[in-house]
Amino acid sequence: MVLRRFIWLLGMALLCIWLGSLSGEVSSGGEMATVLLESLPPLAPTPPGWRQVAPELAGVAVRDILVHPENPEILMACTWDAGLGVYVSEDQGASWRQANNGLLDLDLYRLAQGALPWTVYVASENRLWRTSDGGWSWDYVQLGDAPFSRLCGLGVAPNLPARVYLTASDPCQAVFVSSDYGQWWQQWQGPDDQCCNAPLDSSIAVSHLDPDLVYLARGHDYGEMYRSEDAGWHWTPLSPIADGRGVNALALHPKDDDHLYAATYEGGVWTTLDGGVSWQAASYGLPGMGADTKPTALWLNPEDANMAYVAIEGGGVYRTNDGGRWWQAYGSGFPSSVTVHALAASARNPTRLWAATSDGIWVMEPARYWFPLVAKRWVVSPTATPTAAAVPTPTPTPQGCYDAIEDGGFEDPSGVAWQLPTTSHSAAYTDAVVHSGSQAVRLGIEPLDPNVLSHSSVYQTFVTPADAASVTLRYWCWRHTEEELTAGDASWAMDPAKHPAWRLPAMSLAAMGDDVQEVLLLYGGSYTLVDILDQALVNDDGWVEQTHDLTAWRGKSLVIYFNAYNDGLKGRTWMYLDDVAIQVCPAEDGVE
Repeated sequence: MVLRRFIWLLGMALLCIWLGSLSGEVSSGGEMATVLLESLPPLAPTPPGWRQVAPELAGVAVRDILVHPENPEILMACTWDAGLGVYVSEDQGASWRQANNGLLDLDLYRLAQGALPWTVYVASENRLWRTSDGGWSWDYVQLGDAPFSRLCGLGVAPNLPARVYLTASDPCQAVFVSSDYGQWWQQWQGPDDQCCNAPLDSSIAVSHLDPDLVYLARGHDYGEMYRSEDAGWHWTPLSPIADGRGVNALALHPKDDDHLYAATYEGGVWTTLDGGVSWQAASYGLPGMGADTKPTALWLNPEDANMAYVAIEGGGVYRTNDGGRWWQAYGSGFPSSVTVHALAASARNPTRLWAATSDGIWVMEPARYWFPLVAKRWVVSPTATPTAAAVPTPTPTPQGCYDAIEDGGFEDPSGVAWQLPTTSHSAAYTDAVVHSGSQAVRLGIEPLDPNVLSHSSVYQTFVTPADAASVTLRYWCWRHTEEELTAGDASWAMDPAKHPAWRLPAMSLAAMGDDVQEVLLLYGGSYTLVDILDQALVNDDGWVEQTHDLTAWRGKSLVIYFNAYNDGLKGRTWMYLDDVAIQVCPAEDGVE
């Protein structure tokens, strides 16, 4: 590692010296110029996407994986149903060694770690083991006078590895707590029945700030969740998620003990900002917007809780950079037949993601670009004068065109054409404010309703012919907000690559807050983002017609998605939507 860094630094130093020798040859003539590489080869990326590592573990069920909290080059993984035990890598996954000295159980389910001194615990179906030397040796952790028939949950305080929490199927109504690395255990009366139907199926999340604060979710097939603020002595039930969904994984915000993520069984991802008193769906961008999806693993960046990863059964891995407000597929090439049991990354390099799966160990690394050090000369070319983007104007509807949207006026009482996901404040049909006909849709939170963190959306899937001459989205909206509109709030949405000037309503340039009114184009089936058609935070004077050219995506199965997002702070934001149409005009005979 040191040698690689030295070579890189030496190369960069030589390049800088060489560039300095050319300083007399570079002149812009007093005008702004663009420096171009004339003779360098193009940047060569390493292929992005998932790849399998540790060939000796291909086809083996790897149930859990950890990255050392201080050294991202060190990893540990545990295997199941193969008699292989624990594997350790000390070179970022390039090579792996078995690490089973003293370990008598080789079919393992769960790893749990604490910060320095680095201590790792590994659980088999009914026994617990501990290492403090990176897996070179293991010690048996005595759990009591009689062996347990099945361990259910295992949790370790991130910043106090001596504090360990454990639940088991025998006895079912007990929580075991140790403050000395498992040398001695305190048995507390647990919350109701804590038996699990599968080994290590319960999830335990311990606070980064207070080792006495802990959350417990019973399992993927049970909806009970609890919180303790006194190291397991007393427990408070949490509000159920949706209709009592079971939980596959918990992740706790490193700096906020009331902010918790839950990956639910067949219910997507949910979050709470008040310690489990209330829950909000956080599955936008996931397949089916979380409906009937099975998140199997969850990882939260301990340095930036807005960044998280979730694995979906049969659907790949997704990442959020905004606290679960929106998810996008992370990496390509991950086989849909492989189940992810655990995800892990280092806070020092959180974009390199590791997955313990039913088919060994996989890693995802974004593309990296390298400049070759062989070069000849820099040349200067004048900067092209930018031209203003043309603002498209609506054209009359040609004969032969048709509408690809069903019930664009929201008049069908059955509502089968549109999907209105259930959220903390769902969208709804309304007859109070309409553009035409008798109904429209209300998105967001109107005055007098409680201001809560919530998406409020409506969407529909559509398909257009690949040979269509044009595809145009048209809709009428009336947007409102109580937020204070300030110019500084606009910067996060002003990416010119995503928002050409004609796409943003003029009023939205004045203000963008944490609340937002948006229109997105998604891929059908995967619900991943195609393009942001509009993001704004505005007050319209009345109904406004919007149009967007979708011709570039003809021939694909797509989803048109309207949403009003409220962050639950300050004022409310809402909008009305009516007369949605996607005008498809076929190509003329002989013209493509």
